Parts: sequence; C-alpha cells; structure tokens
Amino acid sequence: NLKFAATAAAGKEEALMCRLKRDFRRNASGDAGQAMMETMLVFPFFLLLIMIMMEFVIYFYKGNVLENTAQQIGRMTARGATHAEITSVADDQLTALSAQEVNLEVRDAAGATVITWDSDDALEIRLTATVEPIMPIGVLNVFAPGADFFPDQYTLGSVKQVYVE
Repeated sequence: NLKFAATAAAGKEEALMCRLKRDFRRNASGDAGQAMMETMLVFPFFLLLIMIMMEFVIYFYKGNVLENTAQQIGRMTARGATHAEITSVADDQLTALSAQEVNLEVRDAAGATVITWDSDDALEIRLTATVEPIMPIGVLNVFAPGADFFPDQYTLGSVKQVYVE
C-alpha cells in the first residue's frame, strides 16, 4: 500500500507539472490579453444598450402612471368632484414622475375649457406632463446631427371622455 501511495503521489505531481507547462506554452503564444481586449471593446456598447432599454422601461412606467391618474380623475369628475379636487389628485399622483410641467384641462362638448360643470355634461379631460429622461442619453444625438433620437425632455398625454352623472 505504501508503494501504491508513493506512485499515486508521483503521478499527481507529474500531471500538475504537465498542466503547468501546457498553460505556460499557451500563454506564451501571444493570446494572453485577447479576451480582455474584446471585452473592453464590447462593454461600452453593451452598457449603452442596457441604458437605452432602462430608459424605455421608465418611459412606459411614467406613461402608465399618467394614464391611471387620468382615469381616476375621469371617475372622480363623473361622480361630481370639483376642479380643485381633481387638480389636487393630479398633483399628488404625478409627483412620482418628477415632471417639470403638469397640465390638466377640462373641456365641454364645444371644446371650451371649463372650471365648473353640472350633471349630464359631457366632458373631455386632457392631462399632459413634460418629463426628462432619467439617464443622460441625450448626448448620443452627437452621433446623428440634426436628428433628435434621444430628446432632452418628452411630453406624455392622456385624453378621457367623461359623462357627469
């Protein structure tokens, strides 16, 4: 058993030396940094792709918040809420958007802006918000002069038709 153990230990040592020699020869061939260079060349484009995808996700989230707020304001208006009440709800719910400008308009059937309304009125509620992108991807417009692929700000909007009860 002692002779077998010594032979096994020598075999492991020999295998380790062969593996080290093979690795040394592979690294000495000049391919040592190729994978690192390829990664460094591709990584900025991959990061840019991730940033653009995240910006679209945030854009659709903000649009969904605006749409849900307009829907809630429409329900409140249909049940007889005042202009001050629906403006307060719009301001409260749209704080998540970090909007520069929020515009709420209530129009009657003729298209005129109204502040008060009666029962049996048909109204149109227009809610818009101007927001900025989260990430500074607007600098990418440098690569396409004259085009505005990545705006510095964008406007989200929703229009709801309401019949006051």
